[in-house]
Amino acid sequence: MDMIKKMPLYVIIVIMIFGCDEYTITNNEIKFDNHTFTVLSAGLICVRASDADKGNYNYNEDHVVFDVNQSNEILTISTAKYQLSYQKGEGRTKDKITIEFKKNDTLFRANIHQVDTLNLGGLIRSVDKFDGKIEYEDYDINSLSKEVDIPKGLLSKQGWTVLKVIDNALIHNDVEGDSEELFIFCYGDDYKKALSDFTQLNGNIPLLPKWALGNWFSRYQPLAAQDYKDIVARFRKEKIPIDVIVPDMNWHIDGWFGTRYDSVKFPDMNNFLNWTNQNGLHVGFNHHPGAVIRDDIKAKDFLKRANMDYDSLFVATEKQYQESKWEFIKNALFYGEGNSNDIEPFFDVFLKPMMDQGLDFHWVDGSPSIKNLKEYYTLTEQHSNKRAIVLTRQVAGSFDNHKYPIGFSGDSYISWESLKFNTELTVKGSNLGVYWSHDIGGHMEGRKMASDSELFSRWIQSGVMSPFNRLHATGGVEWDRRLVHNRKPWDWGAKVLSSARKAIQLKYQLMPYTYSLNRKAFDEGLIMCYGMYFDYPNSPKAYEYSNEQYLYGSSILCAPITDAAVDGKGMEGKASKKVWIPEGLWYDYFSGEKVQGPMEIVVSKSIDEFPLFVKEGSIIPMVEYMDYTDQKPLNKLIIACYQPSKTANSSFKLYEDDGKTLDYKNEKFRWTTIDYNFTQEGGATIVIHPVIGGFDGAVVERNYQIIVKGVMSVPSKIVINDTEVKKEKWTLKNNILTIDTDVFSTQERVEINIE
Repeated sequence: MDMIKKMPLYVIIVIMIFGCDEYTITNNEIKFDNHTFTVLSAGLICVRASDADKGNYNYNEDHVVFDVNQSNEILTISTAKYQLSYQKGEGRTKDKITIEFKKNDTLFRANIHQVDTLNLGGLIRSVDKFDGKIEYEDYDINSLSKEVDIPKGLLSKQGWTVLKVIDNALIHNDVEGDSEELFIFCYGDDYKKALSDFTQLNGNIPLLPKWALGNWFSRYQPLAAQDYKDIVARFRKEKIPIDVIVPDMNWHIDGWFGTRYDSVKFPDMNNFLNWTNQNGLHVGFNHHPGAVIRDDIKAKDFLKRANMDYDSLFVATEKQYQESKWEFIKNALFYGEGNSNDIEPFFDVFLKPMMDQGLDFHWVDGSPSIKNLKEYYTLTEQHSNKRAIVLTRQVAGSFDNHKYPIGFSGDSYISWESLKFNTELTVKGSNLGVYWSHDIGGHMEGRKMASDSELFSRWIQSGVMSPFNRLHATGGVEWDRRLVHNRKPWDWGAKVLSSARKAIQLKYQLMPYTYSLNRKAFDEGLIMCYGMYFDYPNSPKAYEYSNEQYLYGSSILCAPITDAAVDGKGMEGKASKKVWIPEGLWYDYFSGEKVQGPMEIVVSKSIDEFPLFVKEGSIIPMVEYMDYTDQKPLNKLIIACYQPSKTANSSFKLYEDDGKTLDYKNEKFRWTTIDYNFTQEGGATIVIHPVIGGFDGAVVERNYQIIVKGVMSVPSKIVINDTEVKKEKWTLKNNILTIDTDVFSTQERVEINIE
């Protein structure tokens, strides 16, 4: 006390102003100026008003390295990724924050309230009434139209993004409205880290069931049980794999909102669903939510559970019908989709009994909300105790759809422009970890068109190199007569059939690779199809071509053909596609031709091929033909390696589990690491390491077929685990080396030396 008395007055004032830090730190939280700053990772900081409740997010409490400094009224938080500065005082939180970060050794400084003009795109609701990017006012190609405005997503070329919480949901900071909680992502050009931070914060992308990644057949057409049996038999006969059939609304009577089985088309639904299960098929039914049928005996049970009054709904629905003449509600009690609390009683009364009979998933064909989607997804998963999917439209601008797959893109017109837009949507979905399922072949005819075999074939090729190849179109008395709505490849003639067979078989051959990417999406937030800029962020061409081509995992580049053959020969001609090849050597999957990037090339392909390139050094695990995804255990694994142009080492982690249950959440899965080491002198070593982990039903031994592409000289010898391979066990043809191994335990290390 005596010491203070002896101090000059100005010294005491200086200490009071500059010498007392006003912040406190507890674990990864800093409190300052009635705000809480939570350092969630080096690239993500949450800023929340201290009197605001936390949202339903993962506020990571793991240790994150950061520094805090206060200078006058400015608080600065520094991480390995960026520096956030907050100015104490009145005003909106977003107006008081600036960030600094380095991108390619250049220092950037930004106020977080500035508008994002470099956003890479987010999520639209659907392509209902769209022809390409053009949206029509009505289901009429001659109605008023406008170009779609795509909402902003998580990723931006500016290197940072701010999401805010409004009404308990994350939205982009540029959307109107103030918030008491901001999440500031700073990632520079590391888009993968941004997605990883995002899914760590807001929930993982669920692991999809393996069967969902196969081929789907879906038509809105009055097909009966026997029709589906005949269609599946024809798929099998034509050696076109199939995993999923979707009877759309064909399964029920009572029009739009019906839930009672059509006993004429499906006289024994138990028998039909037993047949699908016995034949490796999974089934989804379409239903329209928001109403029940008046004379359905189950309606009153549902209304009682949902606390609704039959008579009141009857009067309201009658009034609505008289005003609108909407035929779909003429025999219904309409209550709408606004209350998510209605879904559980609806599920219990109408949907659960169907699942008990063998139905696998639901197609909820309405106007979605995240609350409703979460209810359907959670109830389906809990009841089946298996991985769920719910086929539904997306919620535009949402940052929650990734947790409840799958979004179907809706009712687009059949055109080349619609096919092109499918690719763009798929890529923009990856910016949020969101899966799109498109109507392969297009949904409905707009202007009268010839039955375009070339367009249908190219659409299938695009579909097989996306997560879901869902063959689908609408129907109607007149439309069912027109081939353009037909989704059975054999009805289109030999050329379409051959092209479809080759493409869909490829989808299944790649399944071990694809399924490993499925796990990567769960772990890291990066889905299997993603924009070129994820792997090549510093190349302007990666952005320029982002709507035309994409990566299918880091090893495969796909550029779907989206224009008719330029020579006018259609199915007999060749169509061209301008493709950007990134740095390095890339192999044309079909021809084996090598292309050295970076460069732009024009690729011309006949109707049974399309631009598909594999990066040098890649390891692609594959499998032989199957009728459906889990027809056979993975007791023979094909490992395709693409020889690099110079000494290189590469690795791939093969993921396996039972493909359908939730056991993966309880560590019931396994990994197999595969290494490929190549030297400039031409020698190569491939090592298949012992499996790590396990799950019920996993194979304990298997043989391998090793395929090395780009081999320019005959090996002097090949040795597996110190034993030389007999000449009849390997061949070299057209620069492709094929080695067939004996059977090995999956617990055994297998080393293949090529000398």
